[in-house]
Amino acid sequence: MEIKCGKCDLFKDRSEFYTLHARRREAKYTRKWKGNVLGRLPRDYATAWCKTCKKVYDRERRKNPDVLAREKACHVKDYTANYPKYWAQRQAARAHKYGVIGLVSWEEWGAILTAHDNKCHWCQRELHVSFLTLDHVKPLSEGGAHDKTNVVPACANCNHVRLWELKVKHHDIDRSPLSPTEVA
Repeated sequence: MEIKCGKCDLFKDRSEFYTLHARRREAKYTRKWKGNVLGRLPRDYATAWCKTCKKVYDRERRKNPDVLAREKACHVKDYTANYPKYWAQRQAARAHKYGVIGLVSWEEWGAILTAHDNKCHWCQRELHVSFLTLDHVKPLSEGGAHDKTNVVPACANCNHVRLWELKVKHHDIDRSPLSPTEVA
């Protein structure tokens, strides 16, 4: 079976490519990933490189550490420049997981933080914006909406306490400490 290399654009035998097992961790995070069976190549393998191209590329990167630093700087710069977009995508994906339709934009989140004076909604501690997390008053798992009317800023501690209380409520976890006779 001939497969096209994404780097040199040559059609090569399947044995010239890394197996799925060796590339699984790297490939499963790309959008082109469609394979799901060990030992098989992804259906769309045009973006993958053959072993020869991959080895040459890795060798060149090891010789020149500035390339690695430049690549990392580009990724950080891109992430920082597009952080509001990534933030909104993460929040929307989490809402979609629970089947909730709604959106809290980056601008709306900024307005909510300003309205709360950068304080945790639950304990009223004033924190830097980077330490405040988005918390749903009525949790998504209970059918709460993912919009600005159901969202408040919370410190990580309060957010985790509320998560634990939710688990206790749904799974009937006993929070009381065990007596010495129960432990033994």
